[in-house]
Amino acid sequence: MNNNNPLLNNINNTNTKNPALNDVFNSLKNGANPRDLLKNVAGNNPLLNSMLNSNMSMQQMAEQVCRQKGIDPNQALAQIKNQYGIK
Repeated sequence: MNNNNPLLNNINNTNTKNPALNDVFNSLKNGANPRDLLKNVAGNNPLLNSMLNSNMSMQQMAEQVCRQKGIDPNQALAQIKNQYGIK
């Protein structure tokens, strides 16, 4: 594993039911740039493209999307960590 991100290194099981998500996790664990992965996913989505072209961090982007959708960012992060066994 080339990535020194402790969140990614602590993922116990990245074998999700979604093959595309498995590919994303594996790419991140192998050192892929998260911003580049999101640019591929964003396609023609104007909101995602504007955020990706800004100076916001990945965490700030995720928090902004959560707030726009009426989701508490801290609860969403806790749920994701719990779902994927991240400590």
